[in-house]
Amino acid sequence: FLQELIINNCGIEQIKLPNQVDSNELFQSLKYLYMSDNKISSYSSINELSRISSLISFSILRNPIYGLNQFENETAKQMIIARLPNLTYLNRVLISHDERRGAEIDYLQRYAQDYFDTKLDFINEHRQYQRLINKYGEPLKQNKNQESKKGLCIRRDLLKVIFEFGDENEIKIEKKIPSSMTIAKLKTFVRKLFPSQLTNDIQFNLFVVIDKKHKELIKQYNDHVIDLSSQSINEFDVNHYIYIYINLSQINELNIRQNLIKNWSQLWIILEKYFPKLEILKVSNSRINFDINPSNEFINIKQIVLIDIDNDCHSFEYILKYFPNLIDIHLDLNHLTFISENFVNKIKNVTNLSLSDNQRLIEWDPFINRLGLLPFLQELIINNCGIEQIKLPNQVDSNELFQSLKYLYMSDNKISSYSSINELSRISSLISFSILRNPIYGLNQFENETAKQMIIARLPNLTYLNRVLISHDERRGAEIDYLQRYAQDYFD
Repeated sequence: FLQELIINNCGIEQIKLPNQVDSNELFQSLKYLYMSDNKISSYSSINELSRISSLISFSILRNPIYGLNQFENETAKQMIIARLPNLTYLNRVLISHDERRGAEIDYLQRYAQDYFDTKLDFINEHRQYQRLINKYGEPLKQNKNQESKKGLCIRRDLLKVIFEFGDENEIKIEKKIPSSMTIAKLKTFVRKLFPSQLTNDIQFNLFVVIDKKHKELIKQYNDHVIDLSSQSINEFDVNHYIYIYINLSQINELNIRQNLIKNWSQLWIILEKYFPKLEILKVSNSRINFDINPSNEFINIKQIVLIDIDNDCHSFEYILKYFPNLIDIHLDLNHLTFISENFVNKIKNVTNLSLSDNQRLIEWDPFINRLGLLPFLQELIINNCGIEQIKLPNQVDSNELFQSLKYLYMSDNKISSYSSINELSRISSLISFSILRNPIYGLNQFENETAKQMIIARLPNLTYLNRVLISHDERRGAEIDYLQRYAQDYFD
C-alpha cells in the first residue's frame, strides 16, 4: 500500500530495479517519490523509474543530474519529463501539456541520430523512444555533414496546405507549415503570401477543407482536449468548421483562455450544439459580456475556470446558475468583494473552490462563513485576499459550517493573531492548512519556527502545514513547547 516514499539526502547514487520479471510487483502503489539532495547523476536511474507506472510525482532537486547553469538545468528537466510518461509533477511543480510536448519533441530530436544509427543498447537506454515516435512520428533523418536545424523535427507536425485566393481561386500556393502554428501567426503568414491582394484594411477569414485522411484522424480524438488558448479568436464560424465540431463531440475539455470573444452568446451556441459531453471549460484571461441566457443548462460540465475575466459576485451568479453540477470552480483574480447567499445557492455541489487574488474579499465573517454552508466543500483556496482575521460564528451556529473542509490555503493574507488559528481548531475535518507570508510569522528564522510550532499545537488534526507533512516528532515537540510556553498563565 506504499504510496509516498521520502528519501531526501540519503547519499543514493543510483536507482536500480531488478530484472523485468522480478520487478513486476515492486512499488505497485507508489505515487510520490522524493529524492532531493542525493547523488543521482545518470539518466539510467530515471529510465528505471519509468517501470513504476503508478508514479505521478517525483522530486530530484539538488542532484548532480542537473548542471551548473540554467541551460543545463532546463535540459535535465526536459529529459526527465520525456522519460517518465505518467509523471504529473516534477519537483512539486505541475507539468503542463505544452511543457510535456516540448520536452518529448526535444528528446526525440536530441537522440535522433543514435536512433537511425541503431546503436547497441539504444532501446535499453531510451525505453520511451518508440512510444514517442508512435505519438509524434519519426524524426527527420539528417546527413552527418548536415548542420542541425532549429525548430520542429517531426514529420507529422508538418502539414501540406494549399492557399487559394481570388473569386475563382485563380491564385494557388502550396506550402508546408507546422501544425502547431497559431491562428494569429497563420493570418500573418497568409498576408505575406498575398501582399498585394491583402492590404491592412482588408479583413479575411480562414476556410478549412479536410481530406479523407484527416477526417479519420479527427474521429480518433475522443476524450481529448481542445486547447485554443491565446489564439486571437474573436468568433466561432460554425458554418465552415461544422465537420470538425461534429466529429469532436466526445471532447471533454475546452480551453479558450486569453482570446477575443466578446459575448457569452457566442460561447453558448458552440457548447449547446457541438460539445454535449464537455466536462471542463476554461475561459480565463478574457473580457466576455453576459448578454443573453443559454437555452439549456450544461449538466455535464464539472469544472469551470474563469480566472481574470473582470467579473464580480453578481455576474458569477448569472453565469454559474447554468452549470448546476459543478464540483471544481476557479474564480481567481476577479472583482469579488463579497459572497452572497444567492451565489452559494448556485454552487451547492462544489468540492473545490479557488478565489485567490480577489484582494478586496477581506471579510471572513460573514462572507467566507457563507461558503461553510456548502456541504461537500473539501478544498478552499483564498490566497492573497487581504483577510485579516478568521472568525466563525458562536459555537451553536457553527456546528454545521465547513463540515467537509480538508484543505485550506490562505497564504499572502494579513493574519496576525493566534485567535484566528484557534477558530480553525473548530473545523475538525481540516488536515492541510497553508498560511505562508502572513504577519503571524516573524522577521527571522527563530520567530518563524515559533509561529510554526504554535500553529501545529493549536490544530490537533492537522497533517500538513504549508504543504509539508508534520512528522510525529515535530508535533510532539510543538505540543510540549506550547504547554511549557503557557504554563504560568495556566497556573495563574
